[in-house]
Amino acid sequence: MQLADVNIGPAISWLESGIRPPWSKVEACSPMLRALWQQFDSLVIIEGILYRSFYNSVGEVVNHQLVLLSTMKVPFLNLIHANTAGHLKLAKCLQHVSRGHGGYIGDEI
Repeated sequence: MQLADVNIGPAISWLESGIRPPWSKVEACSPMLRALWQQFDSLVIIEGILYRSFYNSVGEVVNHQLVLLSTMKVPFLNLIHANTAGHLKLAKCLQHVSRGHGGYIGDEI
């Protein structure tokens, strides 16, 4: 599913080829694709799924964050903020987002 996404698919191709395209090729693209371009060195593919790696102060990976499909962002935010997940308030909601969601969120929060 990620490969078919207009924002995530190109980033996966970059990683698989090991070549980040020049900025001139992405500067007119979506904010999410530009963000993935900027985060190229932090992206990793694990079992065919794109994640963003987060590192501690000594450079060890402490967390892999799923890069979420564009179409899943609003449902994901609704799920972690809705009654089904318990009303988490903003601080808890942001904690969940930072741990389990990746990618450009934009104005949805």
